[in-house]
Amino acid sequence: MSKLAIVVLLAMAISVGGCVTSDGSQLRGFNFNNIEKIAIVEVKGDDLDESVKGIISDYFSLALLKKGYSPVALLQSETLLKSNNYDFSNLDSPKGITEAAQILDTPAILIVDVRNFNDKVSLDARLLSGDSGALIWMGSGKKSVSFAASLWPSKEQRERMERSDRLAAAKDIINKISENIPNKM
Repeated sequence: MSKLAIVVLLAMAISVGGCVTSDGSQLRGFNFNNIEKIAIVEVKGDDLDESVKGIISDYFSLALLKKGYSPVALLQSETLLKSNNYDFSNLDSPKGITEAAQILDTPAILIVDVRNFNDKVSLDARLLSGDSGALIWMGSGKKSVSFAASLWPSKEQRERMERSDRLAAAKDIINKISENIPNKM
């Protein structure tokens, strides 16, 4: 086996990272069977570019589909809200949540907050009722990411691999925390 192949295999093994730690809970007594559609309205986090936000939204869309819900992707939600001159700062209030849900014609809204996207990826997700703005489910998780940066020959390759590792960690977190989202019956 060549030295390059060994270096690549070692880098892949090192970059896998640690386990996902997660927590999640739902509002007791809430009937999730009344929810058909969930709109992902915001993926926020320091230094996240639009492509990373879109990928994280897509990971949540896939998780929601697996649970039996019909997701409305981030880009679609943002476009519709912007065309209705919605003020995204209103997502911090129950009234703003219900207003966004009415514009999007959806009974629930998902907001994702990526708190860390470096050597540790951590995120929180909140599912809010479109009728009241109340929190009906919340999940959070984190995962350490180990980089084999010194093994990659160029800075561009290192950055690309580190981004890929961070996104893989985000996907692992989303898969883990979405286990706590009730299945659509």
